[in-house]
Amino acid sequence: MKAITPGDMRWLKDNFPNLNCDAGRRKIEGELDFCASLDKLSRKLRIERNERDRSVRQSSFFIADVYDVEIRFDSESLSANGWPTVFEVGGRHERISRKCEVRTVDLHFYTGDDSCCLGIRYSRDKSLTIRRFLDELVIPFFYRLSFVERHGLAAAREYLWREHPHGKVGRQAHRTHMLEVAKASKGRNKPCPCQSGRNYKNCCLIEVQHLDLEHLVTSSNGA
Repeated sequence: MKAITPGDMRWLKDNFPNLNCDAGRRKIEGELDFCASLDKLSRKLRIERNERDRSVRQSSFFIADVYDVEIRFDSESLSANGWPTVFEVGGRHERISRKCEVRTVDLHFYTGDDSCCLGIRYSRDKSLTIRRFLDELVIPFFYRLSFVERHGLAAAREYLWREHPHGKVGRQAHRTHMLEVAKASKGRNKPCPCQSGRNYKNCCLIEVQHLDLEHLVTSSNGA
């Protein structure tokens, strides 16, 4: 992940005024508040940036919520894929776990340090900014947590985006999914099949190359 720039800090202040960024300690902490809804067809999360974006609020899956978080992005806290480590520090996930009678691991919290499991991805995406990190990983994670609280874990698994199992099975499922994305790609400069809105070369191709899947796509197309 790229270092946080003065521009990133201004963006954080404008969009998340209750989050405090301490560049010296390489930590962000405070209240993460968001308004977002799920597009049921594309299963893509739409985030509201201002009061004028009324279309987001029309969805039956609209959620506005706030969590107390801590995001550590010092070198010791970065995960294997270069992501900062995120914690929910207000005890909310534990209350949701008890209310919904599910394990915290099923809410995607690691059992070791209780940090958030933001997904399976191994490549160190050098283009990742704090804005993309929040929009593509952190807010969707907490949106899902709120969704489980409102609708239950079974509904989250039915209506939200693809989830992988934990451990070895999950890693294999992720590898299979990346191979499917690679086969569906129309070219490096075309929109990525994952519907992120970015070109394939700036999105899933990074992970496909990291997992060494390109030769499988070539051999499959040539068969």
